[in-house]
Amino acid sequence: MNISDVIKRIESLQAMSCMDAKCYAMEGGWAYIVAEDIQKKMKINQLRKFFDSVKHIKVNLKRYSDEDQLDNIREVKQLKYDLFPELAYALARDLITERFYDLVTICLRDKVTSVKDFSAFEKFLSAIVAYYKMHEWKKKGGR
Repeated sequence: MNISDVIKRIESLQAMSCMDAKCYAMEGGWAYIVAEDIQKKMKINQLRKFFDSVKHIKVNLKRYSDEDQLDNIREVKQLKYDLFPELAYALARDLITERFYDLVTICLRDKVTSVKDFSAFEKFLSAIVAYYKMHEWKKKGGR
């Protein structure tokens, strides 16, 4: 399996919140595969910068309860759309890979429509960052 396969699997999901944690969180899962792919061409700084933006949005959305989700779809959409120019800029400057750009835009554009979906996306991205660091550590001589 490679990052293109992960993108296809995510495309087949109805929403990010439908993603089973076993599919992405386990070693060898989707986040592991993505991290392994992008680690070869992306610096951790770019991944962290984007991840920090996502975490900031998540903090803003935390104030809503589950009952508020339907009322706040507009805010979720606006906040996630704020990420697209950041991604486009990073891609244009060759700071992120095209496959990472495709993965994230598919997740945000098509699979995040609620606070619950955004939270699932944030967890997926968090796992990617963790496995990226693990791959980096292994490259430096860890186990």
